Amino acid sequence: MSERAPSRISSARAASAKIGAQLSKSKSIEKVINDSVLNRFIEIQGEIEKYESKGVFDGLKIAEEEFETLDKNKRQAEINHKVLTEQTKKEKQDFENMSQPTVQSFFRSKQAHNEAISKEQQEYFQALNLLEIATTELKSITAQYEQGKQRLENYKKENKKAIELHNEQMSILYSTFEGEFGSDLENSLEKEVKLLAEQKDQLRQALHKWSNARFLLVYAYNQIQLCEQKWSEMMRLDINNPEKVIFATEVRNNLVAANQNLVNTRTYLKNITLPYCTDEDLKTLQGLASGTYQDMQTPQRQRYALSIIQVLRQRCAALYQWFDQVIKDTLVVDYTKVRIDYDQKSKQLKMERVRLLQEKIKEKTGKDVKINIFDSASDKKDNLNIESLLNQPFKTGENDQGSQEITEKPINSLDLPPPPSKDQILGNVEEIKKQYFQQTDEWNRHLDSSKRDAEEKLNQMLSKYKKADN
Repeated sequence: MSERAPSRISSARAASAKIGAQLSKSKSIEKVINDSVLNRFIEIQGEIEKYESKGVFDGLKIAEEEFETLDKNKRQAEINHKVLTEQTKKEKQDFENMSQPTVQSFFRSKQAHNEAISKEQQEYFQALNLLEIATTELKSITAQYEQGKQRLENYKKENKKAIELHNEQMSILYSTFEGEFGSDLENSLEKEVKLLAEQKDQLRQALHKWSNARFLLVYAYNQIQLCEQKWSEMMRLDINNPEKVIFATEVRNNLVAANQNLVNTRTYLKNITLPYCTDEDLKTLQGLASGTYQDMQTPQRQRYALSIIQVLRQRCAALYQWFDQVIKDTLVVDYTKVRIDYDQKSKQLKMERVRLLQEKIKEKTGKDVKINIFDSASDKKDNLNIESLLNQPFKTGENDQGSQEITEKPINSLDLPPPPSKDQILGNVEEIKKQYFQQTDEWNRHLDSSKRDAEEKLNQMLSKYKKADN
């Protein structure tokens, strides 16, 4: 028989199984192997498959990466808000000081004093506008941070449960076959399944990231589209109508939200150079948000701002089409192929392990145990898996308003920029391998420590039983 190599989640539990086996041996109690062991193995397998279909393992990694980014964004937003708060206080104080009648004596004329007051007032209003923008951004980012934190905690809990099930299943195999593989076929299939699982998880993570980026992009598009609508309504008002401020404020707030969503869109795709909604586009969007009150004051500035909003909307639509091409023509195709291979090999591995357990039960009890190990509903769940990935991405703290699709007239597919390379989409393969081996080394060190603790615990327990026997 082949020796059972430590898997990424089985070795710690195997140490516990070894303790139990040695204790049983020391008390001359024969290991019970019967049909209940097989039933429990099948039951665990079904629970594990449910967790896998929910993407618990790769979902945890995505949630960790996302929360790390959200944490950085929140801290940066808090710093920015604090700086702008102090700046606004200073500008307000300067404006109030300049407005004092006693200050007029320092100017050559009242007109010069009034011009200075007007200048300080404008600087104060500009600082106040930037502070309001920063307050809106901080509120949005804080909401995203809290949701990301809760999501991470949920994934940690789910991941812990799934690992416990994996460990229990490995414990059954370890104790039944005394730490060895039941057959060479099981050994071979486990290696194939592990490799396919890594490929599947990698593609699933990429699908999550691109789908979430596309989801946020749709939010940004809807917000910019609303800005276009509200700005057009404002332009129909009389130039001196005070209601313009209400429209301008709504447009500004939606531009701020759209900018935040586009920033988060780019965060999901760190290795990708986007052909649309570039750094320059975001700078333009930020400038537009901070200048809405100035742009509303003259028809010429109003028309200019509207043209910028329309261009940004069109670029969001073009980027959505590009995202769609990458997701549907590359990621979904590759993921579907790997998923089919993984499902086939996983079923073969499951069948082989059940066969081995059946043989072991017959060897120990003389009974033939037959069981239907497959549920027809599992295939249906797999078919729905991609739809779930594409249509139910992580929520972001934004309002669930507007369509989740963009219906803009599409660009000719031949005119779209080429899709990114596989390395760009999935990340640098060599770097991923390096991280994998580093994580494996860390895990092995953890296992060595766990093994020492287990041996110490075993010796203490054996010593206790010896004293009891005496």
